[in-house]
Amino acid sequence: MDSAKGTKSLDAAIFKAIKIRAFEVGLLELFGLGKIRGTVHTCWGQEMTPSLLSAMLNSKDHVFGTHRGHGYFLSITEDFNGLAREILGKVGGVSKGMGGSQHLYADGIITNGIQGGLVPVAAGYASIKDGRVGVAVVGEGTLGQGVFYETLNIANLFEIPLLLVIEDNEISQTTPSIQNFYGSIESRIRGFDTEYFFSKDSTSLDFEETIASALAYVRNSNKPAVLHIKTQRLGPHSKGDDNRSLKMIEEISKSDPLNRVISTSVEFGDFWESSKSEIRELLEEILLAQPAEDSIPNQLNQIALNSNIFANDSAASSNLPIRKQITKSIGNALLNSDTWFMGEDIEQLPIEMEKNYPGAFGISDNLSSLFPNQVHNFPISEQAMVGFAIGRAFAGKPTIVEIMFGDFTTLIVDQIRQQASKMVSVYGADIGLPLLIRTPMGGRRGYGPTHSQNFEGLFFGIPNIVVFMVSPFGVADSTVSNLLSLKLPVLFIENKDLYAEIALTDAPIPYKITRPASSGSPFAVAVPGRTPQATVVTYGNSSKILIDVLNELALKHEILIDLFVFEIISPLRINEVSGSLKRTNKLVLVEESLSEMGLMSSLVSALTKFEHESEFSVLSIGGIGDIGSSLASETDALISQVGIVRKLIKFIVGEK
Repeated sequence: MDSAKGTKSLDAAIFKAIKIRAFEVGLLELFGLGKIRGTVHTCWGQEMTPSLLSAMLNSKDHVFGTHRGHGYFLSITEDFNGLAREILGKVGGVSKGMGGSQHLYADGIITNGIQGGLVPVAAGYASIKDGRVGVAVVGEGTLGQGVFYETLNIANLFEIPLLLVIEDNEISQTTPSIQNFYGSIESRIRGFDTEYFFSKDSTSLDFEETIASALAYVRNSNKPAVLHIKTQRLGPHSKGDDNRSLKMIEEISKSDPLNRVISTSVEFGDFWESSKSEIRELLEEILLAQPAEDSIPNQLNQIALNSNIFANDSAASSNLPIRKQITKSIGNALLNSDTWFMGEDIEQLPIEMEKNYPGAFGISDNLSSLFPNQVHNFPISEQAMVGFAIGRAFAGKPTIVEIMFGDFTTLIVDQIRQQASKMVSVYGADIGLPLLIRTPMGGRRGYGPTHSQNFEGLFFGIPNIVVFMVSPFGVADSTVSNLLSLKLPVLFIENKDLYAEIALTDAPIPYKITRPASSGSPFAVAVPGRTPQATVVTYGNSSKILIDVLNELALKHEILIDLFVFEIISPLRINEVSGSLKRTNKLVLVEESLSEMGLMSSLVSALTKFEHESEFSVLSIGGIGDIGSSLASETDALISQVGIVRKLIKFIVGEK
């Protein structure tokens, strides 16, 4: 559009885009003066798409943006003051100083700096199908990420109203697209039988109809679509990393349609000058404001440690095997019709099949028959599946995900660490995620190196992630529901060797079991009135092995221990352990994961933070190396009852 006036809505979008451009140019000027800490990613040259699109969204729609998200944030919120304060690290920033330029949150928008990370989250959010649309914004560089295509497949399978906006400026930071992209974007999208809409903001400002058509298609059909906008970047990727020639940048600037309309229209030109002055005054004022507080806004780990969600649990309420207890607990959570259970091969009788399948290790069993609208098979796309679940949880819907083998959790680390963990903490807002990811781990079945590992250590210490290990004391009907009520992402790990066990209710004489006082406290197995010779900490299947040797240690070797069995192993509550350790001065940790990368370092670190003052000796007993398929290689890699007894005796009394 080269004329001075367009439609009323187009004019409004142009005014909005001009003010956003003034803001972005102002930020780059401040950065050049050394007034902005860190980095800044502007949308200079790409302001029109968010300005037009924002006017078409309803109150339920949500934009999931990229690291270059200022335009969408300002178009939706018009909070120039809050965004400026955030980027400048001042009190009153929209993410309280945690998010900076890339991590922004308000009603209707959230942004993140990981390429493609929010794409499956947007799909999960939009899957609620109550009139909402999820809008995921990416650059063309994101088309190198597999999670984009995983999500496109899922969105089509489940017919989800997801609008994928590709802002194609033909350069990924400093690398031109012709060097890292093969084929055509349209061909890739059409390959998924997905509707494709195309327009250019690099030649005209008037592409409102294309955006409206794409959004209307998604909203009316409840199906995904891609809106491909050919655009151009007038400034650097971030701060000063622009390696294009000055001549190229000058040509782009001259051809830029927003620049043209500013130069040819008195009204728009005057507004450009007044916007620059307004933004300059705003930024100068904010530079004098108080810095944002140097603290994490949400200490959410304390919720898991200090909550009492299991107060009314009776873990040994039935004589069912622990496998059945887990199934029953998931079923109890599904009594809430908003809850979904997702995974691979979890439906009992999929379409066109004749024989029932109970799911891997029988956990899903008949749940899909009991809750047909809530239990769903997903494609083999672990990263997108977990991202999808995060999106549902972000929309307030409790979601349970099964990862068939714990070995496959390596595929979801990005979504757990970069999305779920940070979503509940770095935006300076109370964002709850009722999300539980359950998975079996452990060897002793001959499944080999990619189906037998104990990978819980990968998740120790991740902020705001709860790692729950099923113990020999069983799983209550309400356990899964209670964990979802934390509204924190939970990794729920089950050792395969516990599936057939009946929950323990009693310990060998003379030991007594004390149930946890709070959700984060461990089970305590001790001899009342007697002084223990060591403080032993364990979890999961390792605790069953230790309980089995308590009698042998007491009768044959006159060794009594304080045994602490944790279910929540991250974050760790070590009050009780510290109290015992002050009496024994000997700490033993027994686990199935690699001892070099396991819980011991987290435990000792937690004791240090807890200001445990007494000196103590340490013994770590854990797995070694990868778990092989043959009996010999598997046995050598795992802990054993005989080995534990021998090492404990040597550590406590010095015998060989």
